[in-house]
Amino acid sequence: MLAANLIVPCAYGDVPISTLISFSTSSGTQPAAGLVQGPDGALYGTTEAYGPNNKGTVFKIASDGIFTNLVSFTGTNGLYPGANPAGTLLWGTDGNFYGTTSTGGTNNNGTVFQLNTNGVFTSLVSFTGTNGAYLGEYPVAGLVWGTNGNLYGTTQYGGTNDLVNGSGGTIFELTTNGVFTSLVSFTGTNGAYLGASPNAALTLGTDGNFYGTTEMGGTNDFVNGGDGTVFRITSTGAFTTLVSFNSGNNIDGANPYAGLIQGLDGYFYGTTYAGGSQSLGTIFKITSQGLLTTLLAFNSTNGASPEGGLVQGLDGDFYGTTQSGGTTDYGTVFQMTPVGMFTSLVSFAQTNGANPVAGLIQGSDGYFYGTTGSGGTNFLYGTVFRFPPPPNILSWKWAGGALSVTWSAAAGQTYQVLFKTNLDQTAWTSLATNTATSSTATNSDTIGTGQQRFYRVSLP
Repeated sequence: MLAANLIVPCAYGDVPISTLISFSTSSGTQPAAGLVQGPDGALYGTTEAYGPNNKGTVFKIASDGIFTNLVSFTGTNGLYPGANPAGTLLWGTDGNFYGTTSTGGTNNNGTVFQLNTNGVFTSLVSFTGTNGAYLGEYPVAGLVWGTNGNLYGTTQYGGTNDLVNGSGGTIFELTTNGVFTSLVSFTGTNGAYLGASPNAALTLGTDGNFYGTTEMGGTNDFVNGGDGTVFRITSTGAFTTLVSFNSGNNIDGANPYAGLIQGLDGYFYGTTYAGGSQSLGTIFKITSQGLLTTLLAFNSTNGASPEGGLVQGLDGDFYGTTQSGGTTDYGTVFQMTPVGMFTSLVSFAQTNGANPVAGLIQGSDGYFYGTTGSGGTNFLYGTVFRFPPPPNILSWKWAGGALSVTWSAAAGQTYQVLFKTNLDQTAWTSLATNTATSSTATNSDTIGTGQQRFYRVSLP
């Protein structure tokens, strides 16, 4: 950045990644879901396997790093009915967490549960498959609040149109007291409810409608069950298919595992597991009316096969993970601007985690947090990790011969502020070392009359 109001891109250092937890068979293993931050500042999440009852867990990581298992699921009966949770927990406006398990419950078709921060557990629903009171089977996604105070979710299988090849799936509504309404049974590659096998949670748009994806179904690639869809649904079940992905054009993605996020610009952003010019997945954006734009095709070097969704950081950029690819093929963390400028930030190396299948969150301290499905010190069992955001310049102010620069930061992270007087110079001069105390940091420099300086902020 030039003091005379000319801005040049901020140069980044390597993004340091820290492993907070390496899972074990006693703590639970193979987390498939992202994390959520509770009002107490702690991180809450789930593991899909192992734990004391060998059926997955709900855990808490306090702000001081202390790890606690809150729930160890017990399968088809017992104190904590449910097994193999794969969806991210939802912090409720009523002060409880809500979540799903992909199997277990009375019918072994999965459950919806309620949990408070002290570990008090209530099972709300045991799904009944293709018929019965609770249509649906194998919910692998989290839940979302509606504006009416009810919960909305998806199941990957089940419903009245469950297909012979295992596709199908549903959308449902649920009150916090367990009153259940089935809204949609997907119809695959044709019919009124195009799509099959939704893997992701719904997203509540600013227009009051829900938006979501299905991994399969839609009007393209019938032979393989469809390339997947993007849809819109109202709170009362009025359904519209917005996009049927078409990997045959070598542009569209295919088979979206992840849900959508509505950006500050009003577009919905998402990822596909496959498709694109290299058949390794894409990042896309879509309008609420279904106009689709592919922003990036993964090519293995920059990542491959993303299963998690995106999160928009405090700096306005999007952050996400890929399940494989990168320099070691163990997956990556990436950053992308809303117009598609892409930066690879982390390539996992197994010892620090491998194969992340969930998205990220940005904590109140400015750090990004996530999980990996394998890797860590126990090799196969997965991790919880964090990293600071790259120091993007958010604002600057020139007053009284001094320039103040503010950038995105993480509390406790050290940053270097450097300058040149001419861009042809090869070396940067250190101006200050700054340790952030919040999610932003600021530094000032006094500049004499007639002088110019170019600035950058980097991670040392």
